[in-house]
Amino acid sequence: MGQHCLLSTPAVSSLIRKLNRDNGEGYCFGGIVLSASHNPGGPTEDFGIKFNGANGAPSAESVTEEIYRQTKVIECYTLLDGYQSVDTDVIGTYELPAIEGLDGQHVVEVVSNSEEYVDHMRTLFDFDQI
Repeated sequence: MGQHCLLSTPAVSSLIRKLNRDNGEGYCFGGIVLSASHNPGGPTEDFGIKFNGANGAPSAESVTEEIYRQTKVIECYTLLDGYQSVDTDVIGTYELPAIEGLDGQHVVEVVSNSEEYVDHMRTLFDFDQI
């Protein structure tokens, strides 16, 4: 079994901010957090889906309500021709096939956020003093 990079909600928030800081605002429009948490969802209400915006913060309630509203009207979905599975055990960039009608490169990046998150925590806490 592979080792998947599991990030806490604060670590995802830190990563979103880092991606935009390193690559320019708007590089990462947000992140989806799938979480066993206090946010009820799923068959036994022990699973939550969160969306953090481009600033790393939880999205406004109006945004999450609109996302939810849109999920109720989905009639179908389309798979990309030529799309291959992304191995989330391997850090790297995966280019997606061109999408007709959409300009630009479309990629999925698999990243490790551990070092970034620890560095961020060091700016908030004096670990030597603790």
